[in-house]
Amino acid sequence: MPDENGFIDPYLIRGNNVLVNLVNAQTQEELLYAECLLVTYSSAQLRGEHLEADGTISQLCSIHHALFQEVYPWAGKFRTVDISKGGQTFLPVAFLETGSRYVESILRQDNMLKDMDRETFIKRLSVNYDNLNNLHPFREDNGRAQRIFWELIAHDAGWHFDWGLVTKSFNDQASITAMRDDNLTLLIQMFDTIVKPLDEPLVAGPNPKALSNGEYVPTQTIGIMLDPAEYPSLFERYAGKNAKS
Repeated sequence: MPDENGFIDPYLIRGNNVLVNLVNAQTQEELLYAECLLVTYSSAQLRGEHLEADGTISQLCSIHHALFQEVYPWAGKFRTVDISKGGQTFLPVAFLETGSRYVESILRQDNMLKDMDRETFIKRLSVNYDNLNNLHPFREDNGRAQRIFWELIAHDAGWHFDWGLVTKSFNDQASITAMRDDNLTLLIQMFDTIVKPLDEPLVAGPNPKALSNGEYVPTQTIGIMLDPAEYPSLFERYAGKNAKS
């Protein structure tokens, strides 16, 4: 159904808020269950391939496609609608190509985060992680693709992530705070918790843990129609963040 502005999200099944999918799921619960089964297997398979990082958005697209190709017909493809999550608007579609080039250029300037001591690696990783998170190029499931993307970067730089030492809610809050407030403190804190040298074993696993008391509730990404009048302020906001990278 159209939203209050008359916008119809083409990614949703007509008549409900479930994403168009390849598993015939008609409810959010059915979709999440199928996702969990299929993507858990795809993630393990992808991590087992030991890919070499190239630091490109093209590689991120390939990762997203590998993870979600059995779930979504648009897996690995740039979104065609503007999106928001938790009240935060991600980079508008009109800026995705420019934003992608910027993300890649900063990562190249940082030499793919290689040859850094741990403190510098964590600080520059936080900057680059925030840059990519602002991009959010896919309609849904950006986070899981991004985590594998950064795992490849980290591995080639001599590090790996013990993701299970942080909760999903802390991961979300760190990302939101960086994006909303231009404050990387929580991201730096998160990575300081999970970044380990490759010769130090992981103890908690490859995925952020959900809270055992059921407190964590995932926030759904929604498609939106931005007013063109909003573009200048959004462009200024992202340009300001980029200038500090």
